Amino acid sequence: MNYFEFLMVFVGVPLVIILLIAFRKGKLTQFNISGILVLSLIALVYTTPWDNYLIFRGVWTYPPDAVVGKLGYVPLEEYGFMILQTWLAGFIFALLPFSREITALQFYPLASLPAFFLGALGCFLLMSKSGTYAGLILVWACPPLALQWSLGLKALISTFKLWFVPWVLLTMYLCLADAFAIS
Repeated sequence: MNYFEFLMVFVGVPLVIILLIAFRKGKLTQFNISGILVLSLIALVYTTPWDNYLIFRGVWTYPPDAVVGKLGYVPLEEYGFMILQTWLAGFIFALLPFSREITALQFYPLASLPAFFLGALGCFLLMSKSGTYAGLILVWACPPLALQWSLGLKALISTFKLWFVPWVLLTMYLCLADAFAIS
């Protein structure tokens, strides 16, 4: 299975199903679509340098016959994955009964400490070759987690019961799909 086929089967099909459900439930609102598009752009801009670096360092490789082409070091399908994965997650979360009432963000600087701990752990892991991948992931994840936890702590805690199970299930699904792809 090439990367494009993987993308269509493991992300495209679930995305179409979720979009149909969201459409049927009236969740394809301008608010939701706009938010998901902004998050997609953020994911693309933030992840592109990281993916290029990982591939440049040889942490990830893609067989040339398994991809359509590359932009930088990254296969075109990987850019599609960054966007489609964000859409999949975004529309799944759009189906949840969150309140649209947005309260002012409050800054909780101590809430970012766990993220910085993860970043420090990542730096430590980078000291060994076997820790390169995990270390780079933790260092890459540190800034957005610190931002989200320090500004959105109250919202994350108050909606925990809504988002936690879907987040775990989606994460497990994508990990299993990834494991299938690289096996």
